[in-house]
Amino acid sequence: MKQAGFDRITESKRFDQGRFSFDLTNEEYAAKEHGVAIFVKHPYTIKHVCLISDMPPNAKAVAAEVMKDDRVFVVASVDIPNGSEYKEQKALALFALMRWVKERKEMPTLGGIKYTGPEVDHPDLSKVQFWGDVDTEGGKALIHGDATLFKDAYRDYLDQRSDLKQEIVKKSPQGPLAMTYKSPKKSNPYRYDYIFKSPHFEVEYMEHLWEKSQSLSTHALVYTDLKWLK
Repeated sequence: MKQAGFDRITESKRFDQGRFSFDLTNEEYAAKEHGVAIFVKHPYTIKHVCLISDMPPNAKAVAAEVMKDDRVFVVASVDIPNGSEYKEQKALALFALMRWVKERKEMPTLGGIKYTGPEVDHPDLSKVQFWGDVDTEGGKALIHGDATLFKDAYRDYLDQRSDLKQEIVKKSPQGPLAMTYKSPKKSNPYRYDYIFKSPHFEVEYMEHLWEKSQSLSTHALVYTDLKWLK
């Protein structure tokens, strides 16, 4: 997201609070073209916001403590660098994200993540294929990480809905599970936009709004309804 995009969303009054990563960063980071943001609506309130530490310079990651009544959870908005351009920075960013999650393992946590993820987003998790050695190293930390800490919300959703999963697998047996990005230079679609969650939340509904997002972005909006369990 560019500064102008954040300003337009703020001015639309669709949300009651919003924080942008550029507001929290040093001059070097703030000079980058894009940042990440978190927005909330009443009755949710942003109580504290910070950058996720130890991220490489080209990663963008902001986190906020969000409160409703007397309950608090953490939301992260993360843009992982492209491995083809930034090489090992992609893996470093993923490791930094997972360290951050582990440090807050008792805290209910959600993460919206833009990540040029697996080359093959296979329905069978054991058959997921990454782009290369650097991507494999970092990608496994996220995709194959500890599900008791942080899990791909869409895989969790499909695991609870066998009929829907079977329908998706029938149409796309090698994946992706959903389409959120398609390069003009390649025919294959990819799922590059994720929501991850801690076990404190159950996914009640999830959708990837590819068609509706085309006039707004090269990536799809990912939407989910969550139930707070703990």
